[in-house]
Amino acid sequence: MQMMGEDVINYALMAVVIATAAFLQGVGGVGFAMLAAPIAVILAPEMVPGCLLVLGGSVSFLAAIRERHEIVIPVVSWALVGRTIGTVLAAVGMTQLSKEWLGLWFGGFIFIAVLLSASGIKVRANAVNVCGLGVASGMMGTLTSVGAPAIAIAMQSLKPVQLRPSLGSTLFVGSILSIISLALAGLFTWKDLLLGLVLWPFMFLGFYLSGRARHVVSPKNVRLFLLWFCGISSVMLIAKSLIAWLT
Repeated sequence: MQMMGEDVINYALMAVVIATAAFLQGVGGVGFAMLAAPIAVILAPEMVPGCLLVLGGSVSFLAAIRERHEIVIPVVSWALVGRTIGTVLAAVGMTQLSKEWLGLWFGGFIFIAVLLSASGIKVRANAVNVCGLGVASGMMGTLTSVGAPAIAIAMQSLKPVQLRPSLGSTLFVGSILSIISLALAGLFTWKDLLLGLVLWPFMFLGFYLSGRARHVVSPKNVRLFLLWFCGISSVMLIAKSLIAWLT
């Protein structure tokens, strides 16, 4: 009975986190899973990665359709080629790794996402770069639900009006690919989908509110907050997994 009460509280907290994460993504362009995933690992680990892929894909879809006429199809196509390869590799890896090793991979990939976001690396959006970083995005997205930073770097040379819908459409289709791969590996079930649908209204609320606040809230401050939060969270997750592995 106590566990049921704790579950209700944890899911209620996650509903607030989901709304906040969607709000931040709507304002800053990326960041939904970067905020939601580390908290979910602690409060409701069963949400990672399946449920968050459902919700993250939905946020990306909403972002894509707002400026759908500006999607750069060739860039998105190469990104999805890479994302498909990375997704398959990650799904296979998840069936072979122990819980402790998955925790290390999770924390490590979150930390890599932070480094990529903070690096300021400049790359051209050509086929090789986009496809290569698409592989990284597929692996990170499938393992942790955080696949945006790698592909965002690949697309950053695009104009802002092209970047937002191109990134959103890539992450939306990429989330579907990750879900299919996880389902084939037996790691995504109807429970993940239903939980995502239950939390969908909170995601939509956060995204809707972002449309009214994005001219007031600074995307730069949102990005800075996400980097600090994810950096600290990833180190804590790595330490926790190492302790569990060593003991």
